[in-house]
Amino acid sequence: MVFGFLDESGDPAPEGGSKWFVVVILATEHPRLVAQQVKRMRRALGKRAPGELKARFTAPRVVERFMKMLESVVRNTIADISGQVVLIEMIDSTSRLELQAVDFVAWAFWQKYERGDDRFARLLAARVRVEDVLK
Repeated sequence: MVFGFLDESGDPAPEGGSKWFVVVILATEHPRLVAQQVKRMRRALGKRAPGELKARFTAPRVVERFMKMLESVVRNTIADISGQVVLIEMIDSTSRLELQAVDFVAWAFWQKYERGDDRFARLLAARVRVEDVLK
């Protein structure tokens, strides 16, 4: 079974929103491995760890470290969901650690497009199955 974790970054508001709205799906057959990386990062942050990890509130060096940790597990766990039926359930990201992980990925690609800073997106670039700009 393939699990897909979807998150977005950016603000689509016509007035005052961002130039880019990024949607990311992290698809994996092994969600436990992704969740373990979030737990490891929370342990590494210790008392500084917030209740929910969010990339935009995290220091760049910590984001980079987490992206490298995540890349090490998604190397072999990213699944191809093309041609499959996908069921979507909206749940709060505090209830699934994998959603906190995909928040970092969405934020990294938003940084790439909105700010021209691809240093975080590059860390996972080799694992991206599809990256498409819709106009």
